[in-house]
Amino acid sequence: MEERDRDLEQSEQKALLVLFFFSGVSSLVYQVVWARMLTVVFGTTLLATSTVLSAFMAGLALGSWVLGRYIDRCKHPLRIFAALEVGIGLFALFFPSISANLGNAYGALVGLQGNFYLFSLARFGLCFALLLIPTALMGGTLPVMAKFAVRRLGRLGGRVGQLYAINTLGAVVGVLAATFGLMEGLGLQGTTQAIAVVNFLVAGAAWLWGGQRAVDVDEGAATKETAHSDRILCGVLAGFASSGFAA
Repeated sequence: MEERDRDLEQSEQKALLVLFFFSGVSSLVYQVVWARMLTVVFGTTLLATSTVLSAFMAGLALGSWVLGRYIDRCKHPLRIFAALEVGIGLFALFFPSISANLGNAYGALVGLQGNFYLFSLARFGLCFALLLIPTALMGGTLPVMAKFAVRRLGRLGGRVGQLYAINTLGAVVGVLAATFGLMEGLGLQGTTQAIAVVNFLVAGAAWLWGGQRAVDVDEGAATKETAHSDRILCGVLAGFASSGFAA
């Protein structure tokens, strides 16, 4: 019985890693594609890349923070993951037409064209706000998947470490695939459509699987927070922030 449970656990973990790998692939393909599309808007690769990279970092942080706070109340985290993937895919499909029509929004910025830096900052803010939506959805995938992996499969550090590693590996594959194959072979529009299909396939698998796999719900059980623990937490967060800034 124990051996069968162990085999089931290993099978679930492998399936989880496959889903999260392709989630990582799609995210970084979009990053490369969106940076290329926004080059047309900004007229320069540097500003486009800076905008996309900043939005990705901010969105990942925001999504992870928001979903991390509320996912413990969810009994079927894989279905939340599926919903996030669908949202990412749908946004990606509409992004080419949205970015192509960003010029219409510049009407309100005409008065700033005399000041290059102010005009660039305004364009940056406009595109940053647009990209914050899908990147926040991407950021929410890690705490959601971690919720399922840890609560159902145990071993917090190892499980989350595996998820992060496989998602990062997927990101590397996504960058390479987009740069050296997909965009050249399919074009920006075709690449977006192909990767959106990947999102929908991942979402479908997660939705079907998630309906059969529930996890325990935390009803807000408590933890006593002290001033001492708050200071430790602030110190750890400051360390992570400094490390991220340096990177």
